[in-house]
Amino acid sequence: MDRTLTIGMTGTDVQQMQQLLNFHLGAPRKALTPSGTFDTDTLDRVKEFQTLNQLKEDGEGVVGPQTTRALWDVRRLMATAYLQPPAGASPVLPPVPSFQLPTPKLLQPPQNSFTPSTPSLTSPNSTSTALTLQAGTQANINPWYYSPLVVTAQYDILIKNDGRVPFLISVGGQLLINQVPSPGGSWTGQGFINMGPNINPAQSRFTIGPFVQAFVSKNQGQPATAGLGLGVQVGYAIFRHKNAQGEDVDDLTLIGQGMVLTNVGLNNGQVTGPPSGQLVLGISRSFNLF
Repeated sequence: MDRTLTIGMTGTDVQQMQQLLNFHLGAPRKALTPSGTFDTDTLDRVKEFQTLNQLKEDGEGVVGPQTTRALWDVRRLMATAYLQPPAGASPVLPPVPSFQLPTPKLLQPPQNSFTPSTPSLTSPNSTSTALTLQAGTQANINPWYYSPLVVTAQYDILIKNDGRVPFLISVGGQLLINQVPSPGGSWTGQGFINMGPNINPAQSRFTIGPFVQAFVSKNQGQPATAGLGLGVQVGYAIFRHKNAQGEDVDDLTLIGQGMVLTNVGLNNGQVTGPPSGQLVLGISRSFNLF
């Protein structure tokens, strides 16, 4: 329908418009006869369609660009018809006529037609899991010592909430090979759980993850301790690829982490010393599970 249609006009575009009106304004209305003539019945149906959809730009009963775009919107519009019964009578809904509405022949819409977007069939809330392996080096502050090799394996649960920052829960274990001599002995083993948001500014290669960590730690030749830490991890995706859904997936990530923590001896319940700090630099590789 490349021209503006008004009452009295004829043509195939009028016939097409009548078919579209039948499609949008179905039962219990009587279907228009797609005669190709813009008659009074067609005029009434156009006015009804414009009223239901608040179309005012073209003018009442005139099928211009605004009304044409709405007619070509194949998402069916829902409307409720209200019947005014005679005074004192109970409202009765009329029976639905038993006829088949003609299917409009939607060939090629005009260039200025509206193309509806396809709704997403995925849930706005979803959870993904991954196995993450990390290797790096760590400096401990107060007391000062150096761990040239830190190896970490963790199970990550990423909870995605539509319109909110994703939340990451990580459960894992860590082995540190310490500088000798060091207050903790030549090695340290640790089990931990991390929780915190996983921020990806502007969908870039950077991620920022502030977290709270609870852990149990065992140094060579010393009693086990439990502790609580507060830190932040920053990552930069060195290598990445796109998956089947067109989403960016990080293959190898450079990570930097800082944390302040305190320990309590499990043998006596005593704080082992003043709060200490850790600085970690390493690389990370994640393997999506599902």
